[in-house]
Amino acid sequence: MLRFSAGREGGPNENAGEVEEYKAHRSKAIGKRTARQIKPATVNRELACLKAMFFHAIKNHPELQNPVSAVEFLERTTSNIEF
Repeated sequence: MLRFSAGREGGPNENAGEVEEYKAHRSKAIGKRTARQIKPATVNRELACLKAMFFHAIKNHPELQNPVSAVEFLERTTSNIEF
């Protein structure tokens, strides 16, 4: 998230719009190691981590709001794996 918002004026904005932009950006990104598109489950894990970080920050600073709470996670596609 910091790399995504580093060039923006004022640093990372703590609002749901910024998180939505990040989600859209990551869902179209290509992985460095695999050279494949990032899967929705990966983006959801990143959003869950970000949500947890805000949750812990709010414990010490109740005036903050969690912008990730307003963002819906991506729908995961399930693939049928047969053994």
